[in-house]
Amino acid sequence: MVQLPENKGTFLARKAGALVAKGHYVTFLDSDDYFEEGAMDVIAKTIGEGAYDCILYPFLYEKNNVVMPTSFAQALEGELITEYLLRCSQCCVWSSAGKIYANHVLADAYASFAAIDERLVFSEDWLLLIGALRYVKTFRCINEWLYFYRNNAVSAMNQAASVKSFHLKQLKAVTARVRALYTNVVKTVKEPIPDAAKH
Repeated sequence: MVQLPENKGTFLARKAGALVAKGHYVTFLDSDDYFEEGAMDVIAKTIGEGAYDCILYPFLYEKNNVVMPTSFAQALEGELITEYLLRCSQCCVWSSAGKIYANHVLADAYASFAAIDERLVFSEDWLLLIGALRYVKTFRCINEWLYFYRNNAVSAMNQAASVKSFHLKQLKAVTARVRALYTNVVKTVKEPIPDAAKH
């Protein structure tokens, strides 16, 4: 177990864990969430089908009792991955839930943000996804929900004295990091995503 000397937020906590992970793939589980029974078997089977850099799977969100995301692609490669994930609002959510990264992708993504030392607990998952997309070359979705995402009413995000102000401050910090990493985060692609990639 990795224990940090102080609470630096979820971004740095997940980074610390990911960087000492020995497996080829890493996924994240919040302390109040859980994987469905048999989820690891499904994930292992998918991993065995190909050397994917990122695998997405839907999760059940307790707050609205809905499964998210609601639309998926089977397998994509190259620039279509970034286009698909950043422009399809039904295809991806920014939460760390529902994502499996190849270990080398996380290592490269976190290295891109090596200078980050501030406590990030809002939009930090979006920051990681944006950073990881630079290194994701192959991508796959699992079309069944595997994870239960609990709505934590007492999280640091919800307990802020002014939630709106807190969100804005965190979002500004994350956006500044993304801008430093990318000159153009969302690349304009003239060609639409092929129908064959949509499910």
